[in-house]
Amino acid sequence: TPYRSYPLRTNVLMRQFENLKILFQAYHFQINSLPNFQIMTNPIVLFDGQCNLCSGAVQFIIERDKAAKLRFASLQSDLGQNYLAKHQLEEQLEREQGSEKEFDTFVLIEGKQAYTRSTAALRIARYFHSPIWRMLYGLIIIPRPLRDVVYRFISRNRYRWFGKTNSCWMPTPELKQRFL
Repeated sequence: TPYRSYPLRTNVLMRQFENLKILFQAYHFQINSLPNFQIMTNPIVLFDGQCNLCSGAVQFIIERDKAAKLRFASLQSDLGQNYLAKHQLEEQLEREQGSEKEFDTFVLIEGKQAYTRSTAALRIARYFHSPIWRMLYGLIIIPRPLRDVVYRFISRNRYRWFGKTNSCWMPTPELKQRFL
């Protein structure tokens, strides 16, 4: 009779549901046990940790990103180098300066996309709390080559104007969770 098969189908569905529930719990455990899970979910700003202007810019960003969506990592760190390699940006962003490598931009990674120079700076402004700062993103309509001329000029002179340190800026214990 058709009524007998109904409980059997229900049992099969319940077992499948239990299996899905077990899989979900295992998946949830794996995600929560991963170190720095924010790497996959939050936008990441890679910055030159030796540049005083860049460290100041990171502090400026932190103060205005009230929702704490952005995460940060130094370009010189292993993680920063891995992201550069993943997005094939190493040669594009480094320039030889004697025997040292020098980075001439910071990078914004949103999902699978990486943005550099003025595009990264303008996209970061979208994360700021104040609508006035978010309006800066409207400057994206200016062609990138024109925007990047200004960005590169500042980048070339930043060590001369703002100085350079031999070590990265260390965040306070409260901000440490935002650094990868």
